[in-house]
Amino acid sequence: RAGKRTYFFDVKSTRNDDYYITLTESRKKAHDDGSTSFSRHQIYLYKEDFEKFLEGINEAMEQVKQRKPDYFEQQ
Repeated sequence: RAGKRTYFFDVKSTRNDDYYITLTESRKKAHDDGSTSFSRHQIYLYKEDFEKFLEGINEAMEQVKQRKPDYFEQQ
């Protein structure tokens, strides 16, 4: 959980036993009539993209750490 969002990281496999990862963001939405629903967004990450994705996320995190190191301090 992260505030109003929930993130799911799932490892799945194909019939050929190839692995892939799904990253899912789920957000709870309140409607005017008082009802609620969830919106979901998914990213599918396939084995041939694992290394480049990891490089990209690490590079992005380093940029944030340099600009906002307080984001990474223990709370």
